[in-house]
Amino acid sequence: MLAPFKDVLENHVIPSIKAFLSKTGLDLNEAKNRVANVSDGFDFLGFHFRGFHRKNGAIKTFLYQSRRDAVC
Repeated sequence: MLAPFKDVLENHVIPSIKAFLSKTGLDLNEAKNRVANVSDGFDFLGFHFRGFHRKNGAIKTFLYQSRRDAVC
């Protein structure tokens, strides 16, 4: 999930997802999910995502394949 601000995720997006999942008998595992800043980067399914701010204020997102020895 991507959002412009952390509070948007915490107050709107995550509760909506939890409500949707509860209707199907599923839940969001807090231990396996976290809110991360795209500028810090994060790993997902063997890829590393990272965003950089451009001079004009836009965010450019890059996708790299994670190193083989770093993937479990």
